Amino acid sequence: MALRVLKLSFGNLRLFESSSVCYARSIHYTPVACASQEKIVPPKKPPSSFLSFLNAKRSDIKNENPDIKNTELSKIAGAMWKSLNTDEKAMYVNAAKKELDKYHDKYEAFIQSLSPEQREMLGEQGRTRKQKLERRRTKAMLHKLEKPKKPVSAFLRFAASKMVDRGEAPVPQYMSGCAQMWRRMPEDDKQEFKKAYAEEKAEYEKNLSAWEQKVSAEGHPELVRGYSQQLKKERNAAIIAKKREKMALARAKKLQKVAAAKAKKKEKLAQQRKRKKEKAEAQKKKQRKRAVTRVKKLKKITKDEP
Repeated sequence: MALRVLKLSFGNLRLFESSSVCYARSIHYTPVACASQEKIVPPKKPPSSFLSFLNAKRSDIKNENPDIKNTELSKIAGAMWKSLNTDEKAMYVNAAKKELDKYHDKYEAFIQSLSPEQREMLGEQGRTRKQKLERRRTKAMLHKLEKPKKPVSAFLRFAASKMVDRGEAPVPQYMSGCAQMWRRMPEDDKQEFKKAYAEEKAEYEKNLSAWEQKVSAEGHPELVRGYSQQLKKERNAAIIAKKREKMALARAKKLQKVAAAKAKKKEKLAQQRKRKKEKAEAQKKKQRKRAVTRVKKLKKITKDEP
């Protein structure tokens, strides 16, 4: 395909144009200033007793071992710390405890001086910091376990190919120009990059599946794809089961309450019928007694008559 250089309107980035289709006509780049959000900086926590000892002995250890790494330096300092007698170690421990008490007082005063919005912002900063630390740990673990790397996408292959001459353009403008050029590029020209990406992706998926089985067997199922979704499903299932159990318990209590009310009403009706029956029997007994008395009176009257 015949290619010619097209100089775009944003600096020295040069993109190619085919003889039939122009991949990019013009690109307008507008830098956006990021609004910096003011961070809330709490008092810094003092170092522990061991870290104070390490900082005090760092220069001596480095003088004896100029090319020592930080990991080895920490090991040597740890051995020296263990070999300290009780009095020497107590000096560092007591000093660290005093600094920690001062820190707690400063931190409490600092928290009291914040508004509710600032406290919420401070909590959000802490959560963000923990998330970043967790991501770094996960990334280090993936690197240690030699996770297969994802293949480069078709677009990035195109951006890195000889079809695009970056010149002196900054990366944002360069990638923006490549994106516009890629969108206007015919599908036939894209097939070379898409085919290479598809082949590498198939190999990547195969290696990734084998790697996931390996790390799962080694006790790292959290690094497998879909683990967080599975945990979420299990958590949601547990919540639903708990809610259903609660609803079933409430339903059972309600049925028990209704049954008790029915039994009480039935017993009350039975007692009413019993009292009514006893009252009717007493009334009949009283009537019989009156009848007997009346008969006796009549007999007496008849007897007394001449």
